[in-house]
Amino acid sequence: MNSASRRARLVRIAGVVALSIPLFLTASAAHATTHTNAVKQGGTVTLVTGPQTSFTRNFNPFNGNAVSTGDLGFIYEPLVYYNLLKAGKASPWLATSWAFSNHNRTLTFQLRKGVKWSNGKPFTSADVVFDAKYAMSNPVADTAGMTPYVKSVKARGAYTVVFTFRQVNTTMLYYIGNQMRIVPKFQWKGKDPTKFTDPNPIGTGPFRLGAFSPQQYTFVRNPNYWKQGEPHINAIRFPLYTSNDSATAAIVSGQVDWSNVFIPNAQKTLVAKGHGNAFWYYPADHVVTLFMNLTEAPFNNVWVRRAMSEVINRDQVWKVGEYGYEPPSNAAFIQPQFRSVWGNTKAMGMVKPGGSLAAAKADMAKAGNVDLSKTFNIEVPTGWTDWDTSVQLIVNDLAKIGIKAKEDQVSFPNPYLSDQQNGTFDMSFMWTNAGPSPYNIYHDAFWSKQSAPIGKPAVSNYERYHNPTLDNLIRAYTKTANVKQQIAIMRKMEALVANQVPAIPVVTGAYWYTYNTSRFAGWPSQHDPYDLGAPAYFDQNLNVALHLHLK
Repeated sequence: MNSASRRARLVRIAGVVALSIPLFLTASAAHATTHTNAVKQGGTVTLVTGPQTSFTRNFNPFNGNAVSTGDLGFIYEPLVYYNLLKAGKASPWLATSWAFSNHNRTLTFQLRKGVKWSNGKPFTSADVVFDAKYAMSNPVADTAGMTPYVKSVKARGAYTVVFTFRQVNTTMLYYIGNQMRIVPKFQWKGKDPTKFTDPNPIGTGPFRLGAFSPQQYTFVRNPNYWKQGEPHINAIRFPLYTSNDSATAAIVSGQVDWSNVFIPNAQKTLVAKGHGNAFWYYPADHVVTLFMNLTEAPFNNVWVRRAMSEVINRDQVWKVGEYGYEPPSNAAFIQPQFRSVWGNTKAMGMVKPGGSLAAAKADMAKAGNVDLSKTFNIEVPTGWTDWDTSVQLIVNDLAKIGIKAKEDQVSFPNPYLSDQQNGTFDMSFMWTNAGPSPYNIYHDAFWSKQSAPIGKPAVSNYERYHNPTLDNLIRAYTKTANVKQQIAIMRKMEALVANQVPAIPVVTGAYWYTYNTSRFAGWPSQHDPYDLGAPAYFDQNLNVALHLHLK
């Protein structure tokens, strides 16, 4: 399985100075997809995102443990679409325009008219108002993190929604516009988001659920989709593969049309085999990270955390574990596309790509009397062969400073994701979320508001990090629309995180995917990079699916 399969959300690839600008302007961009009228309709695309033990009929978009492969994007759409290859450009989707007013304390969305839910009922402002209030009354459903900021949300007619904020937060366009789940009021009213499995999902997207079994399920064309004539394909089929080897064999033999399964040496082992297979790789994404449960000793000791980060040979993880696809990260979690403008050079350079045993031993000496008698588990999803190798390398490095660890392969998505959310793990190898600037990693991974007590589901701060100084910097960032001020604040945050090591950045995640050109056309590629292709990413899977058509 590729290391970027499931939760990585969004990252902006280029034009870093402009990244924050779309967050504060009224929308004027055209619809994000472009098509020709003369396309051939029909066909079923076979899609594989990676090995799983079985499929459970759970399409709850608020539940990270749900099957969810494709429900975000294919079934559930955002208000605002962000193109990862267009400098984080915000474009209309279910909302046709938006604007801040009242000194950035009010955000107004104009909704697209004529949109229907997949059962034919109209989509209106009442649904969006319900979604916002539902999220704010159910913490696990607040995927936008809006509860601390939104004072009220009201409909102004059938197609206008007005958010009023308790305090200024200029990042809320991204979080509300893109991260808030848009579900129908008539289906979700009275439902508990922690228990409702959403077995028959109803969305505004181009597909609806067809047949389902634990071994395979299908999304079929939504006849009520608001974009006339789309999608061009009839269905998407999701077969089950329980290992990387079986999934890879199916891909190489041409049985799979679309995938982001990890394939080492893809040009040689996949493309050269023929069958219409192709591969595209874009080297900038989230940060693959070693998370520690900071409520446990010795991970609650900053000097131990620093030593652990310093001893890891990231070059080896990159070249051996990740087959040269994913280069070393830096100590400040700053992705390559952001480093020249946003990066704090000193903070980023606090760890060496090849590791430093001497520095690690010096910091362990500062840690004091630390009990290292326990052997700690590092959770990694079963069958994710690249991460399996990478974690073994990290285990060997940690042993050099007396920390005993072992790899613990657990089923994905459950209990792997539930362990992270509930804090029932020692260490975990996992991705970070991302967004239109480096801020989004910090907001999601390190802000105390995203955490929860052990045993209760955290939104995204799974390591349970609490730092009042960082919290204050995060708040300061949200109060300004001035990019220069945001950069200055961001650099302070980088310095703090590089010194405190709330989690250990290892390598920069990559967008890669395989696609088959023998049956379908319209794929993004290095020759036509209209969007990223990995199907595990929403909204990219949505945009790509709308481009696909029979050859």
